[in-house]
Amino acid sequence: MIQEELDSIDVRIVPREGTDGPTPETLDAIASHIREAMGADCRVDFTFVREIEPTGTGKHLTVVSKVDRGSASNRGSAVGHHSLPGGGSSSGGGSPSDGGSSSLDDSPSSDDSASPDDSPTSSR
Repeated sequence: MIQEELDSIDVRIVPREGTDGPTPETLDAIASHIREAMGADCRVDFTFVREIEPTGTGKHLTVVSKVDRGSASNRGSAVGHHSLPGGGSSSGGGSPSDGGSSSLDDSPSSDDSASPDDSPTSSR
């Protein structure tokens, strides 16, 4: 998950081999959990990628916040990390079933940059 704005989360998903990825119902449930933590107006984008690249130190971060800390402290925003039913973890959510669209980004994902060509699924 990448948070670049106080009210927006981008969830990058690597679909399991041989699948099309999570169902719209699963994406809706993830979005719902994120909005419980972030607020009902939080926009949740899903971007399907082939892989999630590690940081420069080789780590795969679950959450990356690029929010200006001064802005976050003034508005009281923070990224919540919550367990989902079934053992997963949450942090984002819009899906094709609630007006969004999904896409598969052919390029590897980087934890610290999102290219303008990323085509996330968006929900607000």
